[in-house]
Amino acid sequence: MLASGDNNMTTATIDAQVNARWIALWLAVCAATILGMILLGGVTRLTESGLSMVDWRPIMGVIPPLSTADWIHLFDQYKLFPEYQLVNQGMSLEDFKQIFWFEYLHRMLGRLIGIMFFVPLMIFLYLGKVKSELRPHLFLLLFLGGCQGFMGWYMVKSGLVDRPDVSQYRLTAHLGLAIAIYGYIAWLATGLFSANRYPRKDAGWGIFAIIALVATTAANAAPTRLVADLSQSHVDITSGYHGTELLLFGAYEGIPGDELVLIVEGPTNDIIQRRKEKRAGVWVNVETLLWKQAPSFYHLFSTAELSEIADAQSRLKADIGPLAGGLQLVTGVDGGGNVHGDSTPKAAVKPAMAKLGTADQNAGLKRNMTSNGLWQTNPASIITQQDMLFRTMLTLPSNVPTGDYSVRILHFRDGVALSERVTDMNIRKAGMSALIYSFAHDYPVFYGLFAIAFAVASGWLAAVAFRRG
Repeated sequence: MLASGDNNMTTATIDAQVNARWIALWLAVCAATILGMILLGGVTRLTESGLSMVDWRPIMGVIPPLSTADWIHLFDQYKLFPEYQLVNQGMSLEDFKQIFWFEYLHRMLGRLIGIMFFVPLMIFLYLGKVKSELRPHLFLLLFLGGCQGFMGWYMVKSGLVDRPDVSQYRLTAHLGLAIAIYGYIAWLATGLFSANRYPRKDAGWGIFAIIALVATTAANAAPTRLVADLSQSHVDITSGYHGTELLLFGAYEGIPGDELVLIVEGPTNDIIQRRKEKRAGVWVNVETLLWKQAPSFYHLFSTAELSEIADAQSRLKADIGPLAGGLQLVTGVDGGGNVHGDSTPKAAVKPAMAKLGTADQNAGLKRNMTSNGLWQTNPASIITQQDMLFRTMLTLPSNVPTGDYSVRILHFRDGVALSERVTDMNIRKAGMSALIYSFAHDYPVFYGLFAIAFAVASGWLAAVAFRRG
């Protein structure tokens, strides 16, 4: 009796191992097919074929276009959506067929994987080949496969609304779920091929953790993709310079409703501002303000009004505005003369403690700088395309200061600055004017002596030329 019982146990064990190997082989084939599905999905993405099929028919969608009329009908449907209207305008029917077949094969392979998994699973369950501890894992995989099919269409649908690009978040979820399913099946198959290993019951939670990790990482990284550049990063000012225009352009990864703010800021200098009063019929200086390290040039561009992009606190936090940092000034009286420029004469401002400017003083500085064309705010001046590209024009006036400039571009969503990009620009004097300017500043004594000698020589030559006989 014992021998008979042992034989029965041995036979049952062998049968269980054989069943496990058959199930493992089935799962391995499914895993290999899923890997091919992921690769084909990458090809579909790279060839920009994913939006060529604009509907989702799980059953009837299996039948491909069989006649010219079918192709024309599908092409006419495709023309109604943004990808054709904004990207592929004028595409021929033959070009449409090429991108259509990639997406069609991708969807057909997805249906094939569903059949490859569902039909053998039902057979194994009917024949009692699946152990009780393995069934929850297989049902979970079946559920994840259904979610993957729905997620694929949910992703494609995001590119059929108002821009010809799928949501990066849905794309990440779709890819992350595919990788998770592949890893789950491969892990189960590996355990079944080993007689002493069995899948753990908490494997499903690990898969969901992987999906959440991939999706969260990609979602946080996506908004930082921001690129900006200028048509000319070096500007030379010669004696014949009367201003110029530069193209500011770039790319960003946005969604409808996102806003951009672009700031061109020049070098900081001490700026003198005077308040005049009329006394005895004559306008005289009664107060001199010396603004410490104020931006000599500040042009701001945006896709909308700043108040619509973010609230005042958010703009202050992002350092938007020439006065955002709180400029400090030194006040004095009877400024002494009508000195203009960046340098401050010794008698212009009496020694005093620097302090923050009042609202009226800030408004006065902004008004003066704006009237000189050095500070400007240009709302709704950035042109965007498909929430991916942007451009605007920067006009440099004839009195633009020289030095190193910074060009900042900020990407806003729901009033919050998601990312920022900074590039550089340089404006310098060139030619004879630059040579004279450098000589006068580097060697002021020699420049003064040369000017006197030149004036004397010019006067003497004029006297000789016009001397009367």
